[in-house]
Amino acid sequence: MILGIFMAWHFVPYTLFSLCTAIIALLVAVIAFSRLELLGVWAFAGAMLGVAIWSFATAAESAVVGQATKILWSQIDYLGYCTVVPLIFLFGLEYTGHKRLDRRQMALLWLIPVITILLAWTNAWHGLVWSGFSPGDSSLNILIYHRGLWWWVPVAYYYLLTVMLMVILVRSYFHTAVHYRQQIRAVILGCIFPPVSGLIYAFNLSPWPGMDVSGAGFILSGFIFTWSIFRLGLLDQMPVARETLIEQLGDGVIVLDNQNRVVDINPAAKKLFQSPPDSLIGQPALALLAQQLGLDLSNLGEAESSLELKLPGEEIRYLEMYISFLHNHSAKISGRLILLRDITARKKVEFELQHAYQTLQSQLNEIQNLQSRLQEQAIRDSLTSLFNRRYLMETLDRELARATRDRIPVSLVMIDIEHFKQVNDHYGHKAGDLVLQALSILFSSK
Repeated sequence: MILGIFMAWHFVPYTLFSLCTAIIALLVAVIAFSRLELLGVWAFAGAMLGVAIWSFATAAESAVVGQATKILWSQIDYLGYCTVVPLIFLFGLEYTGHKRLDRRQMALLWLIPVITILLAWTNAWHGLVWSGFSPGDSSLNILIYHRGLWWWVPVAYYYLLTVMLMVILVRSYFHTAVHYRQQIRAVILGCIFPPVSGLIYAFNLSPWPGMDVSGAGFILSGFIFTWSIFRLGLLDQMPVARETLIEQLGDGVIVLDNQNRVVDINPAAKKLFQSPPDSLIGQPALALLAQQLGLDLSNLGEAESSLELKLPGEEIRYLEMYISFLHNHSAKISGRLILLRDITARKKVEFELQHAYQTLQSQLNEIQNLQSRLQEQAIRDSLTSLFNRRYLMETLDRELARATRDRIPVSLVMIDIEHFKQVNDHYGHKAGDLVLQALSILFSSK
């Protein structure tokens, strides 16, 4: 059977058509693989590679002769067919800024495609994918595949994923910057053609019974995606949905209507409240903020403002609150936006800086006092607190210069205490010190 792949070819026009689809899809896949650093491009590149495998296998199946060889190429076809839609769905999720699926969700997404591939390759044992085969139009080299029970399962599953993807893309269209909307329109248009051509094949609406015309949709999608890449920067500039940005924003965001009721709140803001997140929607903002955060914002609707708030509780927290107006297309106020930013860490740093400044200021004052005391000790006698000889030498030149400038006399008095040694010898040095201190008080008072 393997040798039959390379023998007994009967080319028909549809073979060339499918080969063109494969070449276009492979070209788009190569371009996408060169931009894998961008978010979601890996899924898009994988999907285009799946289309290339699917289309090439379809071309081979339409050209080979012999039922067994055609079935083999159809089984190869399923390797691409079963991977395209899930990968396009993953690309759509990441392209529109949604969170990546976790392991459990990813396993559920790929469950039916994996089962379908296994059933297609073991169809000879159970006939769940193809219940039988019969020859079609001999001039077109067609083999008609009679569908088994499982054949419809992946079809229904893939159309369900396609509908979900369309809903996601349409929602993203209205929540994305205008600059990226042309991209999203192109992606939506590129995702419409394959389901349409698939429906034609699934319900035998083709004028050629048994011919898989699904490739017609993919060749149109290939042209659209190629044009989008080169003209719209599809894989160079990826939009981020505004709602996703708000959801992932570290600051709390609360949206109010024109009656100051909560209409939307992001996860960061929900963490500030004790109530369940769902119960916050529709609540009056004034009562909610007063009850949950202990804040009195009776002037909320008067003007745009910026406040710094201290939240009560076991662990003190600080918030910076910005209140701004939301306007509709008529420039009328349609609501308000409250932005809550946790500045507890910043306030702690400010307090630490303030404490460090106060400590430094205290140390500087102490140093200045010590310097003053040291200067006093340098020019005064420690026993009598009278100016000493050093002060005399520093002051005398200044006083003589001033006396010369002002033409005033300078008097210098020298005093000697007679028989002071006898006081020390007879009464002791402590008594002598007391005498000197008494004399210094007497001289200071004069």
